[in-house]
Amino acid sequence: MERINICDGGLDNLKNAIVIQAAEDYLYVKKLCYAFNRQPTKDEQAMVDDCIRFFHSEWYMMLCDMDGDDLLKKLDKHFYEWIEDTEEVEFFRSKHRNKKKESEEA
Repeated sequence: MERINICDGGLDNLKNAIVIQAAEDYLYVKKLCYAFNRQPTKDEQAMVDDCIRFFHSEWYMMLCDMDGDDLLKKLDKHFYEWIEDTEEVEFFRSKHRNKKKESEEA
């Protein structure tokens, strides 16, 4: 197995992956609740709250140059643009209905 030199961009990739995962988690819950016209569960709300805390944390500032509030504004803008795209919303809905159906059958 080849060793990866963390100085060859690996550290930057890791930093980016952490921030991207938090952004995806934040948007996922918002989209899920909108698509199915419901409030978040306790766990989902905790995830959103954790993401918001993360975007305001010192750790986030060490990982990313973008201000946390600016990132949240961009994520919310993306979410509201997504709402306007009825085909995307319906695709998300059908994808998650199929996921739920598959997990119930397993």
